[in-house]
Amino acid sequence: MSKVPRKALLSQDPENPESEDEEDDDDEEILCEMKGAGEQQAHAIELAADIDSAVVLYAARTVFTQSGWIMKFRLSGLVILWAISLYIQCVVSFYMIPAICQDEYAQKIEEHQLFKRWRESGSGGNGLESNSSMIRAQKICTGQEWSWQESVVDHLKNYNDMMTIFMFFPISKGRFFGLMAIFIWACTVTVQFRKWSSFCLLLFVQTPRRTSHLGSPRVDESDETQWHKNGVKASVAAVALVRAFTTVSLVVYGTQFLAHTDNLKDFILNSVSLAFVFELPTLVFAAFSPVDTAQEIVKANEKWAQEHQKIMLSALFAHLSGPLCVLLTTFIMVYGCGLLFRFSNELDETVFRQLCATVPGVTTDIL
Repeated sequence: MSKVPRKALLSQDPENPESEDEEDDDDEEILCEMKGAGEQQAHAIELAADIDSAVVLYAARTVFTQSGWIMKFRLSGLVILWAISLYIQCVVSFYMIPAICQDEYAQKIEEHQLFKRWRESGSGGNGLESNSSMIRAQKICTGQEWSWQESVVDHLKNYNDMMTIFMFFPISKGRFFGLMAIFIWACTVTVQFRKWSSFCLLLFVQTPRRTSHLGSPRVDESDETQWHKNGVKASVAAVALVRAFTTVSLVVYGTQFLAHTDNLKDFILNSVSLAFVFELPTLVFAAFSPVDTAQEIVKANEKWAQEHQKIMLSALFAHLSGPLCVLLTTFIMVYGCGLLFRFSNELDETVFRQLCATVPGVTTDIL
């Protein structure tokens, strides 16, 4: 017995005259999905609520269209806000963080051997306390003195204290805290990379086409946003390129900043403060932009959604996006862990053990 196609049965149903049209729509959607899986995939377009997207949107509506002076004045204000956010981000990425991310102990160890010399000095750790037979290093390293030196040694001791992960893997607290902070930082960078990639997709946005009276599709010059203009694409490229430079600098120096943290309390604060730098474009936009500017971004996203306007990209891009993000996170973790392990060994062997050595210069036994 031959099977009658489901589509034919639906078309013969007098009580369901629209069923054939619905099935045709389903078939069309399935064909599009299968084609996307093998060749190309459609990616939704969406503007983020930040100053970068606002500048590009108003540039597409103002500079390359016949707009009034109010729109141009608003674009000028948005460009000023964008420049302020960029300046702050550059100062933080290229000056402030590089100034504080260096290993402050390396020079003291390599050139002056300050910690070993302090332990050997009679006026330092090897000197006897007044009215006591106990040397000063012993009182400091055992927490029996209230002083700046005792506070520093206490932080170093907490950093180098051992702990176990799941009762199997012994690791110092400093390394464990550092690993967690660097991992959180790597995930934050990966999220920023995804946002940056989504912004770069605006390079491929086209102005909707309308069928002319001659029957040929042409760009709708009456559309209020002319995305197809070369000047708009140049604006998107310029904003993306500048943000990329600041992001790369922030990733490199931010990872060094976390790896060279010598206080357990500072790990969480440092990781949160670094993530905050990425939010500067969003923060400036939310703080100073007009209310209707945010509404314009929402309207632009809704218009793209209603018109089902998407960007067709190679399916390979979609398949590789996940592995690329994993690769980026892994690279940051490997780079950060290398710095962290070297720094933690330095704090343990050439700083803490030198300060609290039972015999000056012999780091195998500590007070």
